[in-house]
Amino acid sequence: MNTLPNIEHLYIFTKIVEAGSLSKAGEILRIPKPSMSRKLTQLEDDIGAQLFLRSSKGIKPTEIGKKLYSACGAIFNTLDSFRDTISEVKREPQGLLKITAGVEFGIAVLNTITSQYSNMFPKVTLDVELTGRKVDLAFENIDIAIRIGPLKDSNLKSRKLGEFRYGLFASPNFIKKYKTKLKSIDSLESLPTLVFKKGIHDIKWTFVSDGEKRTIELNPRSICNNHWMLIESARNDVGIAFCPNFLAKSHIDRGDLIQIHSSYRSESIPITAVFPNQQYMNPLTRSFLDFLTRKLDTDYLSE
Repeated sequence: MNTLPNIEHLYIFTKIVEAGSLSKAGEILRIPKPSMSRKLTQLEDDIGAQLFLRSSKGIKPTEIGKKLYSACGAIFNTLDSFRDTISEVKREPQGLLKITAGVEFGIAVLNTITSQYSNMFPKVTLDVELTGRKVDLAFENIDIAIRIGPLKDSNLKSRKLGEFRYGLFASPNFIKKYKTKLKSIDSLESLPTLVFKKGIHDIKWTFVSDGEKRTIELNPRSICNNHWMLIESARNDVGIAFCPNFLAKSHIDRGDLIQIHSSYRSESIPITAVFPNQQYMNPLTRSFLDFLTRKLDTDYLSE
């Protein structure tokens, strides 16, 4: 025997030994008996030895057949077990999944979605880190990073989860107090506004309305580097906040905030998942991203 036997023929041989007959092995493998017999004969020709003793009572391995089974039977059984494990993982997600995201997005969105996912898939352990720093996925062994805005990581794979916009939000009491002034978008220059701090000179809001950009200089009542604080100030009638719609959503649902000048919004901002550059996506990663995409679309980003 100058070459290795055909792997498929060896696998069929082990199943014949374990089943005790060609017919039963054929039923297990869903291969017709004539085809089984032909593949077995080919294996015996390749090896140059008879592998089974055939009689009216059935078949049983020869001494060479027994030695061959001892050599390869355990290997194929291990592979069968591994295949079953992979199938189980695909059917029901399980294992550890490490996720990182920004603090505001994590509290406003991931907080609820990860709880829903954990309840649905109790065999999954989610390790979530909310941070303002840019995490090195490879160095810190992170499976998924959720990033807001344009991507810069060329060495990572990515999947767009959705997009959102900024909108203008104020409390019912504030709207009642400034009802007349609020009729014009230009009044924002003189009205109390709550501005997210990006830079020392960035005290302005830029909108897109009917495909055209519009920038308004502001005289803010409050400046802060945290949207949650701005939203809280808006809820307490301090001024108008220009913030992500997914952050304002729960307050709108409760009636604490109302969107004003809804045609004046920011440009669309992408939400993207990035993950290590591997040939095949981890089934657990795919499961979570599919779930996250559906929930974002139905519960947070629909307009």
